[in-house]
Amino acid sequence: MFCHELENKMKSQEFFVETLKNSQLNKTRISFLNPYSYPLISRNKKIIKGFDYWFADGLTLCIVTNLFREKSDIIKRGSFDFSSLAGICFDYLQTHSLSVAIIGGSNDEIHQACEYFSIRYPSLKICFKHHGYIDIDKCDHIINELKKSEVQALIVGMGTPKQEEFILKVEKHIISCKLFLTCGGFISQTASSGDYYHPLIKRLGLRWLQRAVLHKHVRRRLLLNYPCFYFRYICSAILNILYAKK
Repeated sequence: MFCHELENKMKSQEFFVETLKNSQLNKTRISFLNPYSYPLISRNKKIIKGFDYWFADGLTLCIVTNLFREKSDIIKRGSFDFSSLAGICFDYLQTHSLSVAIIGGSNDEIHQACEYFSIRYPSLKICFKHHGYIDIDKCDHIINELKKSEVQALIVGMGTPKQEEFILKVEKHIISCKLFLTCGGFISQTASSGDYYHPLIKRLGLRWLQRAVLHKHVRRRLLLNYPCFYFRYICSAILNILYAKK
């Protein structure tokens, strides 16, 4: 469970702008972790190696990982939503006139979300959009469309680990694109209500509660997956420390 390779690539939210700037010089792949996705990613060495930076999507993940970090290496929450890093990302893309392709959600959701993005960011250059129900083994037509669009940034929301696998497959074919990000359920959330989280919810740090009330699968994760993750993560981290001292 506790994975040194993954932990070493986890960054705090204030590092996000620097990662965006780095993408202008070097191809940069960014993804996000929460207590549900961490165990899935920790078992996939190809994905860990393939991505450059990981951010902690949720306060509780920050709390448990910070228990085993040096003070200078403490991380803060960084999620791809409008309560955290999504706005910073879209501002950056718009300011630097970078063309972006967005993939995720259903066919209706991706169109609704992109309409919202265009209203909120009038100068944002959305060069390609597509729903997220893609067969990764049969996506040559998507790759060809991305190449034709001369995309410079790609945002993908398909769920973990499919979104990471998709990026690793397509990124080697798209020379024009330097920045790759995952966004989980962000497209569906935006399509449903624009800035998904209520201002009071954001102020109180209760994003998890709003999602739990609205979505059955989130309640299941909170009640089953998350407690199991905390227990396994803490136990495995302690064992790693003990083995390191031998």
